Amino acid sequence: MAHRIGPYDILREIGRGGMGIVHLAIDTRLDRHVAIKALPEELASDRVRLERFEREARMLAQLNHPNIVGIHGVEEQEGQQYLILEFVEGETLADLLDTGPLPIDEATALAVQICAGVEAAHEAGVIHRDLKPGNIIITPDGQAKVLDFGLARTEEAPSSAGGADVSTVTRPRSPTIAGAILGTAAYMSPEQARGRRIDKRTDIWSFGVILYEMLTGASPFQGETATDSIGAVLHKEVNLDLLPAGTPPAIRRVVSRCVERDKSLRCRDIGDVRIELLRAKDESEAAPGIPTSGTPKAAFAIMVVAVIAAAAGWYLALNRPAAVPPLVRKFDVMVGTGEGPLKASCVRISPDGTRLAFIQDDVIHVRDFSSFESRPLPGTDGASSLFWSPDSMWIGYLASGDVNKVGLLGGGTVKVADVGSELHPGSRGGWTADNRLVFTAAQDIVAVSARGGSPSVLVDHDPEKEVDFHECSVITGTNVVLFIQHRIDGTFAVLASDGETRVVITEGEEQPLLEPSYSPSGHVMFIRGFRKSSLWAVGFDPGSMRVTSDPSLVLSDVSDASVSVDGTLAVYRGAVRMPGQLVWASSAGVERIGDPFEIVMQPLLSPDETRIALTTGELPKMDVWIHDIDRGSRSRITFHETFSTVRGWSPDGREVAVGVYDPTGDPKLATRFYAADGSGETRDMVEGIMTSLDAAWRSAIVLDGMDESDTVICSILLDDPTQKTELLDAEHMPGMAAIIDPTGTLVAHVSRESGPSELYCTRFPSGHGRWQVSTEGGGSPVWSADGKTLYFIDNNEGSVFAVDVTIEPSVRFSMPRLVLDAESLGLEIGNGYSVATDGRFLTTLADTDNEDLGAVSVIEHWYEEYRDKLSP
Repeated sequence: MAHRIGPYDILREIGRGGMGIVHLAIDTRLDRHVAIKALPEELASDRVRLERFEREARMLAQLNHPNIVGIHGVEEQEGQQYLILEFVEGETLADLLDTGPLPIDEATALAVQICAGVEAAHEAGVIHRDLKPGNIIITPDGQAKVLDFGLARTEEAPSSAGGADVSTVTRPRSPTIAGAILGTAAYMSPEQARGRRIDKRTDIWSFGVILYEMLTGASPFQGETATDSIGAVLHKEVNLDLLPAGTPPAIRRVVSRCVERDKSLRCRDIGDVRIELLRAKDESEAAPGIPTSGTPKAAFAIMVVAVIAAAAGWYLALNRPAAVPPLVRKFDVMVGTGEGPLKASCVRISPDGTRLAFIQDDVIHVRDFSSFESRPLPGTDGASSLFWSPDSMWIGYLASGDVNKVGLLGGGTVKVADVGSELHPGSRGGWTADNRLVFTAAQDIVAVSARGGSPSVLVDHDPEKEVDFHECSVITGTNVVLFIQHRIDGTFAVLASDGETRVVITEGEEQPLLEPSYSPSGHVMFIRGFRKSSLWAVGFDPGSMRVTSDPSLVLSDVSDASVSVDGTLAVYRGAVRMPGQLVWASSAGVERIGDPFEIVMQPLLSPDETRIALTTGELPKMDVWIHDIDRGSRSRITFHETFSTVRGWSPDGREVAVGVYDPTGDPKLATRFYAADGSGETRDMVEGIMTSLDAAWRSAIVLDGMDESDTVICSILLDDPTQKTELLDAEHMPGMAAIIDPTGTLVAHVSRESGPSELYCTRFPSGHGRWQVSTEGGGSPVWSADGKTLYFIDNNEGSVFAVDVTIEPSVRFSMPRLVLDAESLGLEIGNGYSVATDGRFLTTLADTDNEDLGAVSVIEHWYEEYRDKLSP
């Protein structure tokens, strides 16, 4: 900031928050101190904050009152605007309350002044919307002044709370984002926390919370996290018994009526509250006239009063209306806008419960509950997963090896970090309270500052016990990460970590566990099962990092779920689209092959093109089957209690090479050979998984190692598989993407060393020479039977391209040409494909039995509906 602005000499910084930086200055004309507020330089171009800044100037100009911090004017210098404010010496009410509760008389006197300031604002048509102890200054002579109208709105303006306003801070008492959200959340009205339309009664609620805190020393809704606080605002009853014993009944009534959740029963005007407090103050000052306990007559009077009070309390207790449980509402939201299906694992409700975000056509869309339509977020093409910022104003997402963020108010996508090949289909993420993006990459949990930088490992896996981590999220308003652990023994577990402590929440599941998230009811929610999936909940306290109940089934037929901080549950009830239908595909269309399987992976056409070897089963246990195209019959040839995948046909079509991952075996990775007629194994296994065999089955490429650090791509001779020659640097290679051409001359492989995946060729088996084949991304290479054409798919798995290959006298490749628009045909080409001699593609089509692929069910106060089903 400049040392001088107009006639004001800057002295020092005295405050900092979401709405700007405040400096102490001296007015050289009038020789007085003033406070100067300016937006930080990095935010000065932010349209939203500029609008708030200008709004505050207009609001303060209307409000001339001794209990409101006044405005002296506005200055502009070098394109920057500055508010010149009244400088108020003193401390915030928040600082004052750090030492404990206030005496009743002092609290009442301050409360009357706060009411007077807010009343003046309301009479001018201004709603503060962020009233809290940190926004009230107490001068040395006991005068209360309300400040920071950066979030204020006129009553005529739209007053939804579902914006970035929620986390504004004005004083350095809560210097972090977490503190900002937490400091505000405990004083929000229920309607504000839900993002509903608000009026001046939202300030009355906040005032009631402040009055309660002045009398007791603690906010009734303060929690360890913003999630806890908002959950308490929505569900916790205010305990008036904690008010001091000498609290006048009138003040108890004021507190009770101000914090009434049903705003139709709440005090309607803060002026009435001020009058009630003044009467209570007058009554308490008149109290010394009542006889004291120094005489028998006084003692008798006190006894009579006590008996009457007890009888009245007994009567009121018997006749008090029962607490009305929160209303449970259920409704479906149609969120789809494009032609493609939703990604069933990427439907996320915002923390403030006002929006849904989802991925369709590989683009992030947002549906505001106040709107009938969804809107795409420009620049988010290729998104594979998404997560919300704690203030619900940003979305983080993963796409093509990058970690990105995009604001809801415009400004486009911001690339945060490039992690390249470390992202995988199970990569998910979350946004911590200390402004880091956390996500699963390679086998670990990784974090990077939301402002950008180099990612670092937050939770590293143990390769002796764990395969990897996936599907992580962050408990909103905290730094606690929830994630799925895939264990070496093939089981799954849900874990939590705060960066230092790892806690197992539930474990020992053979079915996959997916998409953990946290509910303010005190439960970790997760999906159990992949195709026939269901939603479960287990009690967990993130404050103590302690599990509090056993897992319980909440809903069946749910493939994804997320919960907002007010307890609104959004579930995707459509079936997970599984590639289970074998098809022939060409530019002419799609022809189905037989009945669908549950799932099909890596379909591989036999040399005579009459049979298909494929992987199918129920994850994580998969076996290899043979499908006879002409007869329509199918037979199983492996019977493993683990994961098996097709690697190749023998030249005569009698054998199938099968890659086997056995977490308890030695070795864990192996290639076994089976008779295609199902009669059993035909030869000794080879250690490591073969990614490819040459046409004559003389040599092969082997993936040797489970961890990225010890993975080696080797060439071997099948006659002596112990002799391995390192062929390729595996550091930037997706594991299975190295394929030998039918002539045994070249190997096509994928590398991410320069960022997005690109296809290359290298001589085999020497590894000499290197030619880039794709030009705009490519993967999943497949050779034609004669080796003259190399096929590959684009990085979005929507199109198949082909290049012509010449080997002699020198290696040459044509420019890629599009040969199949897989996306328009609904093909799951990324799950594997083969190419027949007539140019048709053997691949899979997703099962679309469930036509309702665009509906998300929303359940407000889900816990009230399902609490009887949950373990205590």
